[in-house]
Amino acid sequence: MSAVDSLFMWLAAVSFAAAGDALWVSRIRPALAPRFGWRDLDPDELIPAKAWIGALAVLALFFIIVPFVGAAAGY
Repeated sequence: MSAVDSLFMWLAAVSFAAAGDALWVSRIRPALAPRFGWRDLDPDELIPAKAWIGALAVLALFFIIVPFVGAAAGY
């Protein structure tokens, strides 16, 4: 595997992790907190919104834009 392939795999993995964390913090954890007695998260514990937006942009690039552009270009 080339270095570029490794870089893209790491970038995709980090993007999935950031997007998953966004889903966890915004939807899943608040729904489960009353049931399990979890405390509210401190703002210092949250990933900044810019990182979530960047992660979702990378995922959109990899899985929406690149496949269509590649197919249109004949790859």
